[in-house]
Amino acid sequence: MRKLFFGLMGEDVKKLQLKLQERGYAQFQPTTFFGVKTHQALRKFQANHFLPATGVFGETEASLLGLKDPTPKSEIFFNTAMSFVGKDVTPRDVINDEVACMETIDTIHYTAFGEYINGKQITVSTMKALPILLNSPKWKRVYKPEKGAILLYPTGYGNGNLSNGHIFVCDGRGGLYSNSSATGIFERNYSDSTAKHRYETIGGFPPYYFKLI
Repeated sequence: MRKLFFGLMGEDVKKLQLKLQERGYAQFQPTTFFGVKTHQALRKFQANHFLPATGVFGETEASLLGLKDPTPKSEIFFNTAMSFVGKDVTPRDVINDEVACMETIDTIHYTAFGEYINGKQITVSTMKALPILLNSPKWKRVYKPEKGAILLYPTGYGNGNLSNGHIFVCDGRGGLYSNSSATGIFERNYSDSTAKHRYETIGGFPPYYFKLI
């Protein structure tokens, strides 16, 4: 949740009021306005928890009241991907390392969430992955390399100069991660600019960015 203080309005204010009421700090009818009564109730809660009684709701108060936002799925996915850096994500390959980029990404997804992108069956083709991602309610298409997004260059959509497309995890700072076709190791092997040059300029592949919702 955002930082809340006197004078703000919103449904998140009402959630705070309901939590304060549940804990016995507020006895007024919840509204969507952060007024004097909310300010007083929050200060009392803060004082009872040995916090500065500022009347400003922040991360510490959110955690104590059970109002902390859940970790975004895109962040869970990214953190899981980063835990594999320097490792072979798919030591028991479904297909060989040279073309295992999609298998790698789907294995990371399975590790993070207990299911593959397409449900129970692993996807090993970037070409097959495109319609799956376009039609999935769990992924949204974005148009830049945001942190935790994936960048897909689907095989079969290029100009013929390159045999295969590729798929990467974006770090949002110009770095792209994927499995090495030579070693099978997951690593930062491209940047936004080098991938664009190889797959878009040379290969003619259209870039598709997707991010978990």
